[in-house]
Amino acid sequence: MADAGISQADIYDEEFFNNLQLSKTLIQRIRRKKDKEICKKWIHKLCNLKSDDVVVKKNRNAFFKYMLNMLNKQAEKDESSPQFDNGVCILTSKTCK
Repeated sequence: MADAGISQADIYDEEFFNNLQLSKTLIQRIRRKKDKEICKKWIHKLCNLKSDDVVVKKNRNAFFKYMLNMLNKQAEKDESSPQFDNGVCILTSKTCK
């Protein structure tokens, strides 16, 4: 399954790194500061998870993918709903009437 010289653990590490880059852009799309802090906390925990066990890396990535999926859904929801600040509607791509 893995190419010569590339272990399954290396593949999982590369996948994790790619997901980490994706998470940075998704977090920027989240509006609530508290939600951003929670996401960053969990990502920090995942980054600090040190193991050479392939199963641990596989499960870490599976959780991260699930988390990214939820982040994306929230980001889409945030982008499609108006945000209010002191009773004034603030939208990034639309104007309020």
